[in-house]
Amino acid sequence: MTSIVDTLLLFFKDKSWEYKQLGKDNTFEILYQGKNGNWICYLKVRESQDQIVFYSILPLNVPELKKTDVLILLTRLNYGLVIGNFEMDIDDGEIRFKTSMDTNPDYITSELIKSLIEKNVFIVDRYLPSIEAVVYLNNKLDEIVDMNRKADNRKST
Repeated sequence: MTSIVDTLLLFFKDKSWEYKQLGKDNTFEILYQGKNGNWICYLKVRESQDQIVFYSILPLNVPELKKTDVLILLTRLNYGLVIGNFEMDIDDGEIRFKTSMDTNPDYITSELIKSLIEKNVFIVDRYLPSIEAVVYLNNKLDEIVDMNRKADNRKST
């Protein structure tokens, strides 16, 4: 039987992805470059629970004065998402996006891993400019929400 980590390492090799394994636990760090920014990702295999968790860590920290607006924006973004969710650490302002799956070593494939990762980084790349606009540009939250709704409606029609 092949382990989840073995399948993951094969995926990295097949895709020629550079990664760094952190310590002896099954956590891997990947640098990702999207259209709208660069960020660090972590993939954690919880082998004994048959789970994989993938995090994109957004390349910003929310200052205290912006936390309420960003939390509202993230809640609105999460409401429409089917796969994954945004999370913010209230203490330090770190934002991450998480996708995860329960799996079984007998059924995990490179395609499933690819899907888990690609959906994550696509969503982060899609919404990173909106989050940055609230944090850095002093855009009003309602303007950002309206902009996202219009963009999402154009894609669904």
